[in-house]
Amino acid sequence: MSENPASLVEAPQTPWQLLRTNPVFTRLWVSQVLSMAGDWLSYVALLALLLELTGSGMSVSVLLLCTTLPSLLVAPLAGVVADRWDRRQILILADLVRMLCVLGFLFLREPHQAWFAYVLTAVLALASGFFAPAATAALPNLVTPGQLTAANALMGATGGVMTALAAWLGGWVSAHLGRPMAFGLDAFSFLVSALVIFSVRVPFSASLPESVHPGQVLARSARDLHEACSHVWASRPVRALILLKMAAGLAGGVLVLLSVMPVQVLGAGDFGVGLLYASRGLGTLAGAALASSLAGAGKGRTAFLAAWGLAFSGFLCLAFGRAETLYQAAFFVFGAFLGSGLQWVFSAALLQKAVEDQLLGRVLALDNASMTLTASVSTLLCGWGLVAWGPRIVADLVGITVLVACLAWLGVHAW
Repeated sequence: MSENPASLVEAPQTPWQLLRTNPVFTRLWVSQVLSMAGDWLSYVALLALLLELTGSGMSVSVLLLCTTLPSLLVAPLAGVVADRWDRRQILILADLVRMLCVLGFLFLREPHQAWFAYVLTAVLALASGFFAPAATAALPNLVTPGQLTAANALMGATGGVMTALAAWLGGWVSAHLGRPMAFGLDAFSFLVSALVIFSVRVPFSASLPESVHPGQVLARSARDLHEACSHVWASRPVRALILLKMAAGLAGGVLVLLSVMPVQVLGAGDFGVGLLYASRGLGTLAGAALASSLAGAGKGRTAFLAAWGLAFSGFLCLAFGRAETLYQAAFFVFGAFLGSGLQWVFSAALLQKAVEDQLLGRVLALDNASMTLTASVSTLLCGWGLVAWGPRIVADLVGITVLVACLAWLGVHAW
């Protein structure tokens, strides 16, 4: 495309129309599909490898910590980098770093090498922490305003599909073709993703970033971050959207319950865990599709739908805790993630429209860090609550917390 897609104006489009009419976005989407699929391939293989090497479930907890904590810590700096450097170069470099990290997993052979897996996973998470805000901030420059909601919906739907299908595929590849094949395919997916992004010649920013030395970025990061925080504090709509995303993070403990409820309460074992995770992915997909169908709604109605989508998710968390059968639980999980998927797509699109491009990377990084923080707290508290009270009560508490937070948000923020 010779013209920047973001300079065009048109009516809202569906995801299918977007893929047919915008080859620039299609390339970015293809790169995401490849890297997400590869992530699940290596994740399943790495979990099994660590359990085999250490014989301890604690290794899984440490691995999960290594996937979340680094991205949370690097989020403020990642936002500054996304606004000060060429976003296209950031995405390519992040993919290449992640490729090298995954290739490092091939050298894990002995129990005393488990620490190396944690280090590689942490570095991989750091690279992903730089990739995410740069990719999300670039999106408004690669699509027209009428395509923005569809683009976010398609990204959310892709995540849902990968959660539902790629984890199962990762297990199959690891079991039948071997873990080295799983790691090799993941590394190859990152390489292809980098090449696909390299082929995109449309600018990933509204204006070319000024030439800044890496040392200058670090020196100016505090000032740049303060600028973004000041903008968030001064802008009531932006502040409201970030608070809504933090409310969504309060439901993060549900992911712990997806593994515990089928085994400890419903007696469904590994099959039940797989079914609930598949329901999670399909629910996210359905929520993204619903958001796309409602893309023509005005700003006020969109924010209203996002908040009520999250409230619906909280209500179904309550229902999930009361489920008597596995299929009831799967139905409630599907509905809960449909609501949260709707909220994610709408809040992302609203934030991208509300913040100017020069600040968007930093604001999106703050948004992601805020949600990750509340999700981490929710996960820790749910782990403690499972020991103290059991899965059903924890599910009730998560649902009530999300519902109260959403109702409070709706009561305070008028659009």
